[in-house]
This record gives sequence, structure tokens and C-alpha cells, in this order.
Amino acid sequence: MQAKLGNLPDTLNFILDTGSSGISLDSITAEYLKLKPVPTERTIRGIAGIHKVSFLYNQQLKFPGLTIDSLDFHINDYSILTAVYGERIDGIIGYSVLNRYIMKVDYDSLNISFWSKGTIRYPRGGYLLKPSINMLVSQPLKVRDDKSINSRFLYDMGAGLCMLLSKDFIEDSVFLTKNKKSGSKRVRTGW
Repeated sequence: MQAKLGNLPDTLNFILDTGSSGISLDSITAEYLKLKPVPTERTIRGIAGIHKVSFLYNQQLKFPGLTIDSLDFHINDYSILTAVYGERIDGIIGYSVLNRYIMKVDYDSLNISFWSKGTIRYPRGGYLLKPSINMLVSQPLKVRDDKSINSRFLYDMGAGLCMLLSKDFIEDSVFLTKNKKSGSKRVRTGW
């Protein structure tokens, strides 16, 4: 999704990510915009591991018809995301914004609407998820193959895949059929 940072004229590209507990800006973008992040002792945990981050405090994020105030952006290197998506990724919008609004994502029209907190009438059809939101979004689900397992799973719409199961979960739950071929993907995380 696209937005502007404060009164800067450039339109920036953001990923909306329910798997992110904050809001962040790419380090190269911050340098290009001549922003001055404040170094901190605070660490974040992500796909690149755990590392200290700098912040841009009390910033505004502007969408057409909506300005979100008082956001603290941490600075991170998203060159890998830019390479994967094939377009410049300037930041990630996570819980810092998600907790302020009801966000309606229409995958058919590729539109995202921001609604004030309250009740919302959902359209007919589909399936309504009722996740638990505490910095990250988790959803109780049942997975089934050789046997069924009920568990809570992170709902991470920024991950770019349908479902990812850790090797530990697969080995502990033993729910997959033994004779099925499976692929594995080595993912480096700080978790």
C-alpha cells in the first residue's frame, strides 16, 4: 500500500503486515529522505535475527483522506524485500496502525479501507475469522492430514505465503501422513 510520511512529497510503498508488532521504515529510504533516526538500545526480532534499531519518533503517515499521528517508526534494512517483490519496499505497517482501526481488505478490488473502531457489518458469504490480537495476530485453527490438530497459528498476511509450519511443530504434532513427500525451506529467523 502507498502512503506519505509527514509533509514529505514522496509516495512510499509499504507492506501491510499482521506479523509485525510495530511500524518501520527502510534504512535506505530514511537516508534518501535525509531523516535523522535516533539510535536506541531497543532490539527487534525478525527474519534477519535480533538487532538494535534506531527510531523516528512522533511521525505522521498520510493516506488519501486519512492522517495517522504519533507513530514511532523503527528503522530496518528492507533491501531483501525490495529484491523479492521486484519493487521498492519503503516500510512495513503493522500493529501500531492495525490496533487503531478496523481495516477492511478487499482482495477482489485490491482496496483497503480504514474504519473507526466499533461494529461493522460484514458482507454475506465467506468465513469470519475471530483472531486474538496482542501485538501479533493469532488464530485458533484445525489442521488435518493423517490426523487433526487444534492449535493457535500466527496470522501473518505480510509473509507472502499460504501457510508455513515449523519443523518442530511437524515433528511434535505428528499430524502428517508418513508416506507423503514434503518439501522443506530453511528460514533464518531470530525466533
